[in-house]
Amino acid sequence: MGALGAVIGALVAGVVGGAAWAMLSIFGDLEHGIMAWAVGGVVGFGALLGSGRKVNPMNGVLAAVISVLAVFGGKYFAYDHVLTSFSGMVLTSYVADEVADEFMDAGRDFDWPSAHSGGGRFAEEHYPPEVWSEATDRWAQMGAESRSEYEARHQAGSTSGDDLEPGTGVVLEAIKEDLNLIDLLFIGLAIATAFRIGSGMMGGEE
Repeated sequence: MGALGAVIGALVAGVVGGAAWAMLSIFGDLEHGIMAWAVGGVVGFGALLGSGRKVNPMNGVLAAVISVLAVFGGKYFAYDHVLTSFSGMVLTSYVADEVADEFMDAGRDFDWPSAHSGGGRFAEEHYPPEVWSEATDRWAQMGAESRSEYEARHQAGSTSGDDLEPGTGVVLEAIKEDLNLIDLLFIGLAIATAFRIGSGMMGGEE
C-alpha cells in the first residue's frame, strides 16, 4: 500500500490516540507526558499497518510528523475544554454576584462560606449554596444570544484585558506556558517511537 496507506493508517491512529488523550485529560484528570509517548507508538503502528508492514524510512517520517499533530491536537482540545469550562464558571459567578445583591436587597439571610473554603474567587465554593443554585438556574435559562450579550457586557467592563471566551490564541498560549522539559522529552520520545515503528525498523519487518 506504500506511503498513502501509511498516511491513512497514521491519521486514523492519530485521531484515535489524540482523542483518547484529550478524553483522559478531561474526564480522568490525567495529562502526563508518557501519554504523548503512547500516542507516538499508536501512530507509528497505524502507519506500519497501513503500509502493509513495509520497511520504508519515509513512512517513519510521515508517522513522526502526524504523531506531533496528534499530540498537540489532543492537548489543544483538552486545554480548550478546561478554559471554556473556566469561562463558564466565571460568567456564572458574575450572575451569582447579582443574585447575592438581589437577595440582600430583599432582606434574605444567608451565610457566606469562610474565606478558607477553597475553590477561588469564581468557584461555587465561594458562594452560599442558595445563591449559586439560583445563579446556575438563571445561566442555564439564558439563550445563546443572551449569554453572548452578557459576556460582551462584562468583557467591556473588564480591566484585566483577558478574554472571557478563550479563542485559539488563548488556548495555544496556555499550552505554550505549560510546556516544560519533561513534556518536551516525552514528545521527543513520541516522535522517535513513531518513526521507528512506522518505518518498520523496530522489528525488522520486510
